[in-house]
This record gives sequence, C-alpha cells and structure tokens, in this order.
Amino acid sequence: MKRLYYLDYLKVVLTVLVVFHHAALPYSPGSEWAYATSHQEEMMPWIWHFLSTNAAFFMGLFFLIAIVASILSFLITWLIRMIPGVRRVI
Repeated sequence: MKRLYYLDYLKVVLTVLVVFHHAALPYSPGSEWAYATSHQEEMMPWIWHFLSTNAAFFMGLFFLIAIVASILSFLITWLIRMIPGVRRVI
C-alpha cells in the first residue's frame, strides 16, 4: 500500500500548531501558566481567539488520524490473513 503523504503533512501542520499554542499560552489574559508578565503591554487579548479555535480541533484531529489509520491497518491485515488470494491483489 502506498504511503499517504497528505496525512504526514497534516500531522506536521498540527504539530506546529501545538507548538504555537503552547508558546502563546503565557501571553493570553487569565492564563494559569507559571509565567506571569510584569508588563501589561505584553498581554494580547486577541490571542484568546487563536487559542480557543486551535484547542477546539487539533487534538481531536490527531486522534481521528490515529483511529482511521488503525482501523485501515487492521482491516487490510485481516483481509490478507483471512481471505486466500487477497495478498496477490493488494
């Protein structure tokens, strides 16, 4: 079976979003992060929109990719082992 490169690219983009998400947490107002800025100018109230949108989908999408890949892998393995002649087709 050929590798699905678009899933690799999607995982790379999601990983970059995770890094940006965690880097932006200290600068959001009301965050319970270990770092607290002493200058109010460093706080970015608009960053809440990025954080909430980002948190709404990135981990769920990671799990969806893992579930779909696991199910497809299981089905292909089952087909190869249980049905004679499928190995020649796949």
